[in-house]
Amino acid sequence: MSEQFFREARAVSRYSTCVKTKTGAVIVKNGEIISRGFNLCAPEGVIYGQSVSECPRMKIKTGANYELCSPVHAEVMAALNVRRGCSPEELAKFAGHLTIEKRQILSAFSAGELKKLNGATLYLVGHYWACDGCLRFLDTVGILKENVKFDPITGSETKDRYESGGITQGEST
Repeated sequence: MSEQFFREARAVSRYSTCVKTKTGAVIVKNGEIISRGFNLCAPEGVIYGQSVSECPRMKIKTGANYELCSPVHAEVMAALNVRRGCSPEELAKFAGHLTIEKRQILSAFSAGELKKLNGATLYLVGHYWACDGCLRFLDTVGILKENVKFDPITGSETKDRYESGGITQGEST
């Protein structure tokens, strides 16, 4: 059954605006997809959702220098998309998800939305690890680290590409 969810996350990742690594995520609870998300990048002068032609982080180690493109990670977007109709402006508030406080994360969700996310599983494609900021964000909304699943196909491809380019670092998961 997990292959079905990875397949859907791969389809969602096509909407990513990231030049370096397109990632997609689906959140599943009780065997049903409850939300989807993909990473959005916005280097200086670019609005979330606009296409990006160059990546200022292309040759920088994964997990570093997020300030150069202010990304909204797929994991965070998928959690936020449990709320219908998130605008690019709302998503942008969470681009600095590495430093956002727990109370700020919680204030973005209703009790019903948090209940919906609590205990869910997130399937991630395009990467082989989740950054500490994403794991903290997900934990805050009720998705535990052990419920974050990585696609072995796209994750391996990314890891190999990063290792050959010398831009990999230790995994958080």
